[in-house]
Amino acid sequence: MKDNELRGLVLQKYYERRREQYIDLGESDFDVPVTKQDILYISSQLADHELIKFVPALDNTGQLIDGRGHILAAGVDVVENGGVGSPVTITFDHSSHVSVANSSNIQMGDGNIQAGDINIHKLVMAINHSNASDAEKKEAKSRLERFLEHPLVNTIIGKAIPDIGQILKL
Repeated sequence: MKDNELRGLVLQKYYERRREQYIDLGESDFDVPVTKQDILYISSQLADHELIKFVPALDNTGQLIDGRGHILAAGVDVVENGGVGSPVTITFDHSSHVSVANSSNIQMGDGNIQAGDINIHKLVMAINHSNASDAEKKEAKSRLERFLEHPLVNTIIGKAIPDIGQILKL
């Protein structure tokens, strides 16, 4: 498991127990195999980025052997915003927490995982190959372009899409 995934798991646990003062996370706190050393190492990383307060316990050689932590306001914000605004890359796995109510045309199953990458090219190609009129296609691409130009959207995904203008001309 990558550090960004471990950071998501560990920060999520601190978040879930945010009403407690300082907690000592252990392997049994996780549904997936995570070693105590990983928990300590990742907790130290989260503390370095001021997402948690972490009090390490060191042995006589200075090696990290234990520690207790508490999530800080910045860590709460990162969890509640799905990782957006984090000073370090954090991946949250919310695949086991799905709730759909009062919805129609919902598709679930293998291959339908929400991912951080956005393929605007495929979206534009789908618009182009739809049965809509040319005017409807032009309007849809125009709305997409306005959406992508919004400052907040551009900040979040702008770097993930290298040449939006060129893609929209397809």
